[in-house]
Amino acid sequence: MIFFSPRTTLRSCIVTLLLLPQAVMAQQMEPARQTPSPQVTMRAMLAIGWLNELRFWTGANYSVASDANRQAIIAFQKLSGLPRTGKLTDSTLACIMKASTPAAHDTIHRQHLEIDLDHQVLFVVDSNERVARILSISTGNGQRFDYPGIGPRYARTPRGKFKVYYKVAGWRKSPLGLLFDPMYITGGVAVHGAQSVPPKPASHGCIRIPMFAAAELFQKTPIGTPVIVFGENPEPVE
Repeated sequence: MIFFSPRTTLRSCIVTLLLLPQAVMAQQMEPARQTPSPQVTMRAMLAIGWLNELRFWTGANYSVASDANRQAIIAFQKLSGLPRTGKLTDSTLACIMKASTPAAHDTIHRQHLEIDLDHQVLFVVDSNERVARILSISTGNGQRFDYPGIGPRYARTPRGKFKVYYKVAGWRKSPLGLLFDPMYITGGVAVHGAQSVPPKPASHGCIRIPMFAAAELFQKTPIGTPVIVFGENPEPVE
């Protein structure tokens, strides 16, 4: 899934940013957000405002120190092939300004979730096939582990088409750890809030999402919502 043309080079991204008229920049900041504090830089306002327009799940302010905005930057870096640092570097800012909202992977004419294993992002797609939210996630890391009471397993996130069949509000203790607002899609595999959502696959197979997004996604994802998981899991690691 590509945000800008494969022929677009980093240099052209930077040139685009430098030549972008200030009047256009001002128009891109029109979506209502909290009043920025004096500590927030113009580059941060520009980047976070445009990420919000691109449908990345941003926070309530423009601070790049907030977890939501840092994860939005990471999600963009994942999809753009940039280093997953969460930092607003010159190259990241330049390419944010050149980007456009990606298209949905599947067209099923109803609201659904898409899990991109390759890029480690989640897409909330509306009934008109438009991407409404983009969120950084962490899925199965491919490593071998011992499942309590069962034995050796590999940490893979199942691929295919599923539906949310069961939801539990709040914290739930599972044999492999705590899950917040889990939404189960097959067996014990769930989309759930987690305290740790690194920029790479790290789970036992569940789809970890950041805590700041968990409650809202849980509320707006009813039982029966389709969930499409595509891409590849990491190669098994002994």
